[in-house]
Amino acid sequence: MSLDPQRLALERELLASLRADSAGLQQPQVRVQLHALFLEQAEALLQPLLEEVREWTAGQLARPSKTTVARLQRLQGLAQDRQEPGLIGLSQALHDAVVRANVGDTLVSAAACLRAAEELHRLLHQYAVGVSRTPSDSVLADLR
Repeated sequence: MSLDPQRLALERELLASLRADSAGLQQPQVRVQLHALFLEQAEALLQPLLEEVREWTAGQLARPSKTTVARLQRLQGLAQDRQEPGLIGLSQALHDAVVRANVGDTLVSAAACLRAAEELHRLLHQYAVGVSRTPSDSVLADLR
């Protein structure tokens, strides 16, 4: 099986371009910009999420909205992109609890979800200054 010489040349060029792009992402200035972008996106998702969970806890909402579920899904994706285990684990646990509450699971505590959202906010701020922490075991346990 012979490969087209033009195709091989194009693949080599693409591979060289990918390597150059990858090297560019490792530059300190680019890493700082990506870090800042992550924090900005995560904070934009987390602030309205916190507000809605506070309203739910105060009894102003019967349950979290589908928008809150979607925000948590996007937050999970961002945490996975950054490969930050503490943020990933807590956002997944909070997402699961909110989904259960959204379908009527009365065992899910709004107060536990609020504590988890606040913990997520705290972890995000610590991550912003370069500190990687794991969520509190009691917060995770309360979500289950």
